[in-house]
Amino acid sequence: MVYNEFKKEMKRLGIWNPFDATEFDTSLNDAIRRDINNILRDYGDGVFGLKLWDFRFLRAGELKDAGNFSVDLIFLEKDRPKVEELVEAYKAGKINNEVFAKNICDLAIYVCWWV
Repeated sequence: MVYNEFKKEMKRLGIWNPFDATEFDTSLNDAIRRDINNILRDYGDGVFGLKLWDFRFLRAGELKDAGNFSVDLIFLEKDRPKVEELVEAYKAGKINNEVFAKNICDLAIYVCWWV
């Protein structure tokens, strides 16, 4: 499924790259919350979140109406073992930042671009 409230809001603001958003574009944070809540509506407890870089795992219930910067990535619950394996490999120094970032983002169903 596609969750594009964030993309619609970027378009409305005339922003074409999330890195161009500023602290004045806080409506993007509301759009992220709508996307997360839509994910919860569709998947219920079948998802979880991850807060980088303290590697805090969040249950689906903790994601509703998420606060700014409270979660960075959303995953399907079925992918939890893969996510945990990546986190542990990174923390143990078995993979570098680039490999970790690419693989963790590839597993995510949603990336939170908080501003």
